[in-house]
Amino acid sequence: HSGIAILNGDDAFEPFVREVAQTAERDIKVVLYGLGSHNDIRATNISYDEQGRASFDLWLRDGRPRRAFLALAGEHNILNALAASACGVACGIDPDDILRALSQAQATSMRQETVQAANGVTVINDTYNANPDSMRAALSMLAQMNCVDSINKHERLHIAVLGDMYELGVEEVIFHREVGAFAHLNGLDILVTVGKLGAEIAKGALDAGMEKNSVHAFSDIAGAITLLENYLNEQPVILVKASRGMHLETLVEGVLSRC
Repeated sequence: HSGIAILNGDDAFEPFVREVAQTAERDIKVVLYGLGSHNDIRATNISYDEQGRASFDLWLRDGRPRRAFLALAGEHNILNALAASACGVACGIDPDDILRALSQAQATSMRQETVQAANGVTVINDTYNANPDSMRAALSMLAQMNCVDSINKHERLHIAVLGDMYELGVEEVIFHREVGAFAHLNGLDILVTVGKLGAEIAKGALDAGMEKNSVHAFSDIAGAITLLENYLNEQPVILVKASRGMHLETLVEGVLSRC
């Protein structure tokens, strides 16, 4: 009958969580975080650098914004940062320490781990795991990375290498096709898929209108690596993501060994 519940105020299921958890009846203090103006802990004036890392005004319930820099890329990590900030406030951590921690946070191995190769190729190793939501978040992050190559001063190609997502049940084909459609609608330049279900991602992208010569489906990792070699001189940004069992970290190693 006491405590604090920190909830995503932008999530449609937030009222449902309150109801089921009986927060009012149990006198649980609810703290909401998110991007909407109704949240207790929120972010405004968001901007991204060329690597997709966010800067934003962080509001911590004291009525004044503080400029925060996040070392991790993507809008979804802004939400993660807001949740962490809410925990920090609840624990009495000084706001300056919260800002410092956000600026120093690093991704763990194979979770949006960004590697910059000597020839200018950027590889985002996100091969630890995957589900439809994290796939969309990673693709959104990739779209926010407005990088310019050092040779032609053109915006660099955005390439996604996506593989099977496991344990999605009877609607697994639908989920994979939806990810493919999302990839196309987010302005992806080249889509490379690996695996049987990965091929459904490719089909979803094609059905959504992506050009055939921009979509490449492979049954194995070796074929995907061979295809990617054709783009390495253009200094692309390459996102690699799939469920852990696909072992796409070997693709990351293969690509980096050719850079």
